[in-house]
Amino acid sequence: MSPEAKSGRMKKTWLNLEAVIIIGLSLKLVLTGAFLVLDGGQGRLFQPRLAHAQEQPAAPPQAAPAASDAGMTEQYRQMLEALKLREQAMKKKDERLDEREKALAALETELKKKMAELDETRKQLNELVKKNAELVQEQQILKNARIEHLVSAYKSMRPESAGALVNSLDDNVAVQILAAMPGRSAGQILANVEPVKAARLTKAISIMKSGQPGKDEKAPAGDGAAQPAKAATNP
Repeated sequence: MSPEAKSGRMKKTWLNLEAVIIIGLSLKLVLTGAFLVLDGGQGRLFQPRLAHAQEQPAAPPQAAPAASDAGMTEQYRQMLEALKLREQAMKKKDERLDEREKALAALETELKKKMAELDETRKQLNELVKKNAELVQEQQILKNARIEHLVSAYKSMRPESAGALVNSLDDNVAVQILAAMPGRSAGQILANVEPVKAARLTKAISIMKSGQPGKDEKAPAGDGAAQPAKAATNP
């Protein structure tokens, strides 16, 4: 409830209480005047009452209105107290609502901050992924260029010299070089490689070219071995 509404409600309550008090006092004055008029017009009609009134103090006849006024005052005080308590309760409720609104506003601000940080992290991650892809592509280009260079170098060598170098190479590198060479040249080099390694390289080359890698797949080792043997007999 807004302060203006509370003030208007309090003002309306005060006006109602004032109206009740004024009406009560007006009735009291009217009744008193009527008693006085009747007493003056009928003479002895009210003499016993006046005599009785003279025997008693003047205060008791006013005791009833005084008690009524006291009751109205007490009722008025209770109403004011109830209004005060209600106003205090409404004030506390408004304070609690304000605190909740402030807490929600703080949470909303924190959430926006976290969302902004998340967006920034996502952007950075995308940049890293992009840079990594570019780096992988560059490495692949360099690797291919290196393999091409090695292929040209090995093709220009005598098979015996190339075979001796292949014996010292890592299997993966040797397979990539030999797979990129013509079959005849690769066979001549493999004929000068240690038989066990030559068979292993031949199988790996066959798997690479078939595009179906697998441990249990049987490569044409016989053909590969036959080519080196043939090349050895016909250098």
